[in-house]
Formats: sequence, structure tokens, C-alpha cells
Amino acid sequence: MGRLTCGILILCLFSVFSFGQQTASAPATKNSPIKKLRRVALLGETFFRHGATPSGIVPLKDGRRVLVSASDGAVRLWDISSGRELRRFVHPKIQYVWSICMLPGEKEFLSSDGKGNILRWNLTDGKILNSYSQKKTVFRLALDPSGQRFAAACTDKRCVLLDIKTGAEILNLGGHADSVYTAQFSRDGKTVMTGSNETLRFFDSKTGKVTFKTSFTYKEDKKTEKEDIYTLLLSPEGGQLVVCSSEAVRLLDVKTRTIIWKNTVCDGSKSAAFSPDGSMVVFPGHDEKLRLLNADDGVEKWCAELPGESHWCVAFSADGKEVLCNADNLICRFDTATGRRVFPKEGALLQSYPVYCAMPVPGTELVADCSCEKGLYLRDRRTGQVKSILAEKQGVKQIDISSNGRFALVDWEGWDEKPSLLDIRTGKILVNFEQKSVSNILFMPDGKHVLLSGDGGVIMWRIDGKYVRSFNIMRDDGLENVSESVSYLGVSPCGDMLIACGRKGIIWIWNVDTGTLLETIRQSGRQRQYSACEFVGNKTGGILAIVDKQVFYLRRPTQANSGWTREEILALVRQLDEKQYRRREDATKKLAEGGPDVLAVLKTIKSNNPEVALRLQFVRQQIAKKLTGYKMSDVLECRDELADFLAVHPDGQHWAVIEGKYAHARILIGRIKDDKLVAIRRIEDENMPYSVRFGRDGMLYVGNRNGTVSIYSDR
Repeated sequence: MGRLTCGILILCLFSVFSFGQQTASAPATKNSPIKKLRRVALLGETFFRHGATPSGIVPLKDGRRVLVSASDGAVRLWDISSGRELRRFVHPKIQYVWSICMLPGEKEFLSSDGKGNILRWNLTDGKILNSYSQKKTVFRLALDPSGQRFAAACTDKRCVLLDIKTGAEILNLGGHADSVYTAQFSRDGKTVMTGSNETLRFFDSKTGKVTFKTSFTYKEDKKTEKEDIYTLLLSPEGGQLVVCSSEAVRLLDVKTRTIIWKNTVCDGSKSAAFSPDGSMVVFPGHDEKLRLLNADDGVEKWCAELPGESHWCVAFSADGKEVLCNADNLICRFDTATGRRVFPKEGALLQSYPVYCAMPVPGTELVADCSCEKGLYLRDRRTGQVKSILAEKQGVKQIDISSNGRFALVDWEGWDEKPSLLDIRTGKILVNFEQKSVSNILFMPDGKHVLLSGDGGVIMWRIDGKYVRSFNIMRDDGLENVSESVSYLGVSPCGDMLIACGRKGIIWIWNVDTGTLLETIRQSGRQRQYSACEFVGNKTGGILAIVDKQVFYLRRPTQANSGWTREEILALVRQLDEKQYRRREDATKKLAEGGPDVLAVLKTIKSNNPEVALRLQFVRQQIAKKLTGYKMSDVLECRDELADFLAVHPDGQHWAVIEGKYAHARILIGRIKDDKLVAIRRIEDENMPYSVRFGRDGMLYVGNRNGTVSIYSDR
């Protein structure tokens, strides 16, 4: 008995069932409160914010409103003074709006997208009046001064003239070497000007004959290269043409075809705008500066710093007193006279990028969220106020918060960056983990270990930065530690099993304590990459996984309990320390025949005796293997493609995914019932949901594409 007392330490007095049962802290019922989820808070500002980069800005003549298209698949009508959204124009087929064009009278407008769809909209009620189709992306639309036809610049090396009423093709302006990025009509409608990847052309709008052709060049590595022409813009009186290219901004005389001035300081530009009186030209440069120039001589009047990195469109307000320009996903306003930024104010937080992850900080009223904007944001859950920004060195790809709320695990933007452990109270970086090119980060439930996937495969680290173990992946060709195969990490609630998914439709399951690969699950038929997978805790235990438009449920085989009492199990454990080898061997085999109840007891036991510890490890592995062997139980077909995020409710039975993309995204809430997947409800959120995460309190935290965080609760 003395040897046994020294050899075996009982660490826990209560039996812990297998991870499947342990998660069921609040079993769902038919009247589950999750059906009553409602948005209780919206953190962040929505003014002038889009779900992706704006592509066109058209101020209305009333001076109060502006129409903006964006690559998130929507066109929005904004109130200029307040930045409030007045109306949103969306269509299920549209994913990327490249251009908008207002029709005479400003009651209707045209939009073009990345799939060749050209739609005619009613500005008042948002209805589609007509549609015209092209084979490929339509980059830019231009209206004939007569209002009877319009030009569509396409990626299939054409610019086509279409009838505004019927959409019939009137003329095909071909001959371009590659994509046509832009087009403009002359003021008399007799000439169509196009810009492509390397050439500026003037066409006769009746015959399609080329009347003028030129290219702009630059030197690179002693070679002469042709510039891409992104935008053509005609002055109000029609005598001058601004040409925005990849290297410079030029002003041409339309009659003589000569260059009046050329600006190369900006490193090129994608767009420009004339003031209403034609006296000034404004454009955002590739050097991230907004410049206002005299139209006559090209002399710079002012230069303002532009926040963000993507600046695709610019326009003057109807009265010419303000300049509107996008900064990434946000529309900024500048004073024309001084260049001072009016909105958002200088020094204000932009917060316009998609929120990659949002989650509560345990023990506080704070919500942590991150995006490619610099730093980790901590916001007050009740007021939405940003309390602090941690580690403002660069953008953050993903975060995880420890169970005690003390630490944040941060994965920075940039493949060469190492993940860090931050102190949430001080923002100090405590540890940089020696692993690069990380694709996933995860805190273990004990809060003392983290999991990282990247260079070197899947690795467990202590929070002090010490290496613990690697989780190997065996591929068909025999290679191990295939880091590029892992696209998602998950861990069972009690921390005993690790799950990962990756390319070729493979899911891996490991024993966390030993690093042993317990099971490899492969899709049958066409191999597609799982984008996310998680353990779920219903009665039998299982796995949820998503790919394309489908949610998969893989059920764990039912394993009966042994029926032994705790005392009987401990009696067998004591025999592992017997003097006689035969008795130790018999006890080991007997324990290995046990079920989940035996495994639960053995997980609470440690031994200082090396042989006993080895036998306990062997028995746990044998029982765990019997509990694997996942089989496909059900598949739920969704309406649209699913995003790479999967959240499981603390009850282990409900789950949430993002269905659809950009302006068409919605939250899909589902449930596992009788080993079947059931879609309970779909939640529309105008802020364009991007990521989902359930808190331990059952509240749903949604990161949105417009930089806000939505919180849903049943309370």
C-alpha cells in the first residue's frame, strides 16, 4: 500500500466524462433561448463606412447626398453632412461593383460589376429597371451627353456602346491589346476616348474608327515600359482631358492632343476629379497623398496626407467646397480651400477595416477585437468606447484571450512576424513565440499553453515561450509536419484532444497530452478543403466542419460505459503497481477494455512510478482510439458560400456560421438534433457580418466588415 500511495496521486475527486458530454452544461430544449437572439449592442461607428474599398463616388446636384459604389457588392446613398446611410442598393448576383453612372435627372443610375452585369436602378425606391449583360468584368461606364447610349469598358479587350433603353450593342470598339479600364465621351458625343493597360485611343463614335492613338512610357531597369491607363476625365467645358496612369497624372488638350502638364511626384493615380468650375484638379496619388492642382498650369495648391493604403476614387462636392476621397473602406471629406480633413477629424480612429475576430475579455466588461488596422482594440461592451489600443505596431490578423482574461495571444499582419503574448492590463509584450508564417493561434483551456500552426507544423508552447511538443501530420507521400496543410485549429473543451483541418478534405485528431495522431478523416469523392472544424458536445460527441456551401456533421461512435464503480476502477489501477508481472499485465488489459467512464477516472490520475505512468498512458490511448472513428452523419446545404469561421455555443449543440459574402452576408444559426443538422434562423445584419464567436456566457460576438462589432444575446 505504501508503494501505491507514493506511485499514484489522485488529483481530482470528481469523475469527468468524455469531452462530448462535458460541454453540455446547458442542454438545448425545443424552446431554446438561442432562437431569441437579438442584437443588444453595436460597437463602433458606421458613418461613411463600407464593407470593402469604394470604387466610385458621384455627388448629387442637391449638394446633400452622394452615391458610392464599392467592391463589397453594394451601392450606397449617403447623407454628406452626417455620413448616415440613406439607402443601399444590392442584388444577389452582384459581388463587386466597379462603376456607377448617374443618368440625366438624377432619378436613375447605372452600375457595373465583376461578372459583366450592368443594372439600371431607380434611385428613389431601389428597384432594378433594366439589366444588360456582358461576357466579362465591366470596369467603367460613361454616358453619352445625349443620354441615349453609354459606353462600357470591359476586360475582354473591348469598349462597347450600348443603347440605354434596350441594352442592344450599337458599336464594338476593339483593337485593344488587353483590358480596357476606362472610357469617356467628348462633350459633343462624336468621340469616345478609351484607356487600356498600355494605350490611349480616340474613336469616332459612329464608325468606330481610331482617330488618335498614343502610349505613355517610363524607364525601369534600363527597359522602356508602357504605363497602364486607369482613368480618363473630361473637364466641364470639354477642352481638357485628365489621364491617370500607373506612373503619372497628365492633362491633355483634347483638340491638339498635346500634354499641358504632367505630375510624376504622386507616383501615379487611379482617379481624379475636376472642380465644378473646371479650375482645379484633385487626385489621390500612389504615395498616399491627396493633391489639389491648378488645372491651367498644374501648380500644386495643397497636399494632404491620406489615411489607409487604398485610394481608388475621388470627387468634388456639388458646390466645390469639399473633396470626397476614399481611404480604404471609408469616405473622407476634405476642405477644398485648406486641404484640412473635415471627416473623420485628424487623429480620429478610422476603424473601417473588417473585424477579423471579436471576443469578450473574461472577468471584465471589455470586448477585444482586431483588424488590419494597427493594434488590438479593447472596447467597453456597454458604451462601445475604445478604452485602449494595445501594441500599435501593425495590423493584427487574429487574437485569442486566455480563460482568466489576463493575456492576449496575437498574430500580427505579415508572414514573417512571430505571434506574441500580451498582458491585457499593460499592453506589454511578454513573449514572442519562435514560430513564423502562422496560420492559426489558440489558447488551451487551461490558459497555460497555446497552440500555433505554421512553420514547423502544429506546435504547443507554454505561455512563457517554452516549447512543449509538435503534432505531426502524416501525408500520403510520407512527409510529416506539413504546415501548409493546416487551415484551422480547434480543441475539445476539456483540452484532451486537438482537431485541425486542411487541404484535400482532411481532418486530423491528436491526443494533446502525448501528441499522438489518433485519427485521420478524409472526405470521400471530390476533395475540397475544409475551411473550419470544431468539436461539438451532444450526447454522442461529434465534429462540425464547413466547406463551400455545406455544413458537415461527423458523429462519434457510441461507446458504452464499463459499468464499473470508481472503487473497482481504482482497484485495477492499484494492481498496476503489483510485484507480479502477470497481475500488472492482466490489470492493464482489463482497464483497456473499459469505456468512457474508465477513461474519465484515469485522466484524474498521475503516477511517479515510470512503469505505472507508462501503463496508464497506454490504457488511455487504447480507450481513446475506441472512441474515435468518426462517420458522416448529416450534411446541411446552405444558400451561399460559407466564410471561414465556425462558432459553437457553450451548450455544445448550437452553432453559428457566416453565410454569404460582403453585402450579402448573414448569420446562420443552427442546431444538432437527433444527429441531424437543423437551420434554426438566419439573422440579417446591415453591417455585413464577417466573423463569429460565442462567449462563455452564450452571447454571440460578430465582427463586421465595416469595422463594427455586433453583440447578440437572448437576454
